[in-house]
Amino acid sequence: MEQHFFENGLCGLVECGIDSFTQDIEQRLYNKKQLTIGNYYFTKSAFFPSEQQNNHNNYLFKGIKVYLDGTLGSKSACLLDYYLNSNQKGVLLVENKKLKELCSLAEDNKWQLAIHAIGDSANRVALKTMGVFTYNKDLRWRIEHAQVVDSADFQLFAKYSIIPSVQPSHGISDHTWIGKILDINKIENAYQYKKLLNQLNWLPLGTDYPVESINPIATFYNAAFGLDINNNNNVEIIKPIGRMAALKGITSWAAKSVFEENNVGSIEIGKKANFTVLSSDLLEDELDKIKNSTVISTIVNGKIVYKKRK
Repeated sequence: MEQHFFENGLCGLVECGIDSFTQDIEQRLYNKKQLTIGNYYFTKSAFFPSEQQNNHNNYLFKGIKVYLDGTLGSKSACLLDYYLNSNQKGVLLVENKKLKELCSLAEDNKWQLAIHAIGDSANRVALKTMGVFTYNKDLRWRIEHAQVVDSADFQLFAKYSIIPSVQPSHGISDHTWIGKILDINKIENAYQYKKLLNQLNWLPLGTDYPVESINPIATFYNAAFGLDINNNNNVEIIKPIGRMAALKGITSWAAKSVFEENNVGSIEIGKKANFTVLSSDLLEDELDKIKNSTVISTIVNGKIVYKKRK
């Protein structure tokens, strides 16, 4: 069941926004040891696990996720201005009063909070609402996606210590049509991974699987070079962050985003022996070699869980 993750070099997961049905099934599978991969999960805000003490060592509840707006493709991501050739601005899915209540609930229970915010209006609301609770604190609350952020609002991530958690594959998927729905000013403030990285000087990266590809090498490639791994086309809307930042984004910074940096995310004495052996050196090799990288083996807790057949 989890072999697909191991074959792609994944040693752990951050799963954002599962419902009670999914959580119950996954909990049972972990209890039966039919799932073993480290999974740090967030539930949908309408559901909270009632018995957190039953967490499996590899299946850890981290917090709740709130869906504040929709998507750009459906024009439901909430913008400050109208979509091109449209009378729509998108929609906020949660009233401000309710959002504040969820922030209070997360703070009171010492849960992390993840807010899905794609449009610049949704990001502004999320940042300012969360910021009341996160200012001068290390809560590691996060905004998922942060695809369009108003130029005046980037600094709020740093001011309020809010993590931008991004999926570079979105820029790859969206770049062919984004100019049809957003004006040039909006596009200039979209997929600004370099600016987002500069706010906290660290930036967790994700795949957004199963919406996007599960391949973490594609995530690295998209983020490091601003290129589409499938055809090497330059995707101008993505502002690349370089090799080292992209590598940390899928390893140590991803671990840090869920308070697991002392356990996983890098190869160090005292941490779990979780690592992936690739056919290429992501920091040194030519792009074509990285593009065609394969997973040689995946090691989790010191055990080889996947080895490529010769």
